[in-house]
Amino acid sequence: VRHLKSCNYSADHNLTEKQKAETDAFIHLISEKLSPALTYVLWIDTKNHVEFTRSWYANHLPFPLGYYYPSRYHQNAVKLIESLYSQYTEFGEIGNDTI
Repeated sequence: VRHLKSCNYSADHNLTEKQKAETDAFIHLISEKLSPALTYVLWIDTKNHVEFTRSWYANHLPFPLGYYYPSRYHQNAVKLIESLYSQYTEFGEIGNDTI
């Protein structure tokens, strides 16, 4: 995306500098607020992780990688959510819920 913007191939090309700044701020706000929520839903919510995310990755990655990467992504997601929202958990139970 950055390369396309540098070559003036962007939907924002005709915007003023103020409008471009507002667009960048809005994109940053959305990614900052929605990225952790999406990470939680895909990788930490036990029901969704077991029934959808893990099986999808296992089916779409080559043989050994389909077993390695889903658990790795899950561990990284738990670390991210714990680091961002540790004040909301008293016992460090993020990702340890049952179906």
